[in-house]
Amino acid sequence: MRLDVCAWCGTWPFHGVPHSDVDGLLHLMDRAAIDGALVAPLDAVFDRDCRGPNARLARALATRGDRMAFCAMANPRYPGWQETVRIADEDWGAVAVRVIPTYHGYRTDDQSLVELAEVLAERQLPLIVTTRLLDERSHPPAFRVPPAAMEGVNALRARVPRVTLVVSWARVAEIAALDDNVAVDLSGVQGPGGFLESLLEPPGQRRVLLGTGAVLQVPECGLAKLGYHSLSRRQASDVAWGWARELFPRWGPSAG
Repeated sequence: MRLDVCAWCGTWPFHGVPHSDVDGLLHLMDRAAIDGALVAPLDAVFDRDCRGPNARLARALATRGDRMAFCAMANPRYPGWQETVRIADEDWGAVAVRVIPTYHGYRTDDQSLVELAEVLAERQLPLIVTTRLLDERSHPPAFRVPPAAMEGVNALRARVPRVTLVVSWARVAEIAALDDNVAVDLSGVQGPGGFLESLLEPPGQRRVLLGTGAVLQVPECGLAKLGYHSLSRRQASDVAWGWARELFPRWGPSAG
C-alpha cells in the first residue's frame, strides 16, 4: 500500500503543470500505483485568504473520498484564520492543515504559527509545515522564495508539544537539523545515497512518510526513493503507509 502525504491540485503561476486538477492527479496516482493521497490546494499558496481555495478543492474532492483526503491550507498572518480552520474542520472534514510560512510572509518561530498550532492541537488536526515549493534554483529571478528555517520548527515543537507536526519538502541537511520527534515526508529529499537508512536510524526515533510533491513533481520520482535503499519489510511499510495512518487518524484508507 502507498499513501502520499504531499499532493496538490491547482495552478502554478510560473509554468504549466500537467494533470493539475483532481482527475489529473487521480491519473498520476493510478500510473504510479498510489492508493491514497492527502491533497492541498495549490492556489492557496498565492492567496492570503485560504478559504476560497480550500472550499473549491474540498468540493472537487467530495466524490473522491476513497482515494483522496482533503488537506486544508491556512495562513495564520491573515485576519480570520481561525474561521478558516473552523470551516475546514467542521464543514469540509479536513484531515490535516498545511502551512507554507515563507510564501505567506512569516517565520517558523512566528507567534501566529504557535497560536495556529495550539488551535489545531485542540481540534486534533495535524499541522504540516511546508519548507519550500520546488527547488529555489528553479524559481523565476524576480520571485525567489527562501526555505523555512528548521530552528523555528524545533521551537514550535517545544512550545506546542501536543500538536502532531510534520515537516514537508525539506532536504536531508534540513531534516538533520530537526529534533528527532518531528516527522518528515520525502517530497523534498534529493539524496545522497543511503539517506533513508540514516533517517530511520535508530529505529522508531523519527517517522518518515512517503510524499511525492505531485502535481508539481513526478510521483514516480518520489516512489523511486523507496527502491534505492536496503530497507527491512517493516521499514518499507512504515514509510509507504504505516506512519501516515498513525499520524493522520482521520484518514480512512485501509491496508489489504
